[in-house]
Amino acid sequence: MSDKEIIEQRRAEYVAAFNREDISAMAGYAAADTIGMAPNRPSIHGLDAHRQMWSEGFAAAKSIFYVYPEELEIMGDVAVDLHRWALDSMPKRGGRPIHDEGKGIWIWRRGGDGNWKVARAIWNSDLARPGFKPGTGAKVSDDFAAINKLLDHFVGAVNAGDVEAWGDLMTEDTIFAVPDAPRFIGRENAVAAAKAGFFDPFNLKLASRFEDVQLFGTQGFAHGVFTMDLMPKAGGKGLSLPGKFTNFFRKENDGSWKYALVIFSYDQPAA
Repeated sequence: MSDKEIIEQRRAEYVAAFNREDISAMAGYAAADTIGMAPNRPSIHGLDAHRQMWSEGFAAAKSIFYVYPEELEIMGDVAVDLHRWALDSMPKRGGRPIHDEGKGIWIWRRGGDGNWKVARAIWNSDLARPGFKPGTGAKVSDDFAAINKLLDHFVGAVNAGDVEAWGDLMTEDTIFAVPDAPRFIGRENAVAAAKAGFFDPFNLKLASRFEDVQLFGTQGFAHGVFTMDLMPKAGGKGLSLPGKFTNFFRKENDGSWKYALVIFSYDQPAA
């Protein structure tokens, strides 16, 4: 693998470790003398301070982190990684989900053992004063966390190509409303449509985030945005399609939340 490919792989592995809250794994991608220059706080020096920062963040919220690379310049044993990022957080003590996004630079350095690690990182937000808005009820927190986890499972099933796992997230009477086709009513029909239209013909890569979630007892809805990459399994040119979605959720008798409706549209023609 080239240095560029190795850094890109390690970047993706770090993001995956963050999203599963694996602090031990995250530490493996940072140099011992790493310095993190986070917004609205003093610089964080060294791995122990980073572990504390990560631990505090994970205790406060369940977060999903996205990195969108823009430029990677390698100069010998140093690489400058310019990117955009997004962070969707669900406060663990209740409250509405929070979205933040911005730009950042990671400075990778190749160590004596040959491994590339982040030696310096600086980032800031494009948004005005994002932050948590804590609620008061533990029950609200539990339900919001469950909805957040539902999205995790939805994205995971799509990216794994597992249509059966995707179907397990739907209610029996779910409605699946895809662009340029009639709606599909019922879990069995939804799974068949998803299989024929997406899972069978394509390798899929989905990145999705909520922009708002509202819960009302055992019902809820959310809207958000996504990007879906579709690579034909038979070969040929792939597609990368941004779009937006609305979901309706229902809490089942066993206490689990499931999708009662999935509807989305693309921001550009699919062909």
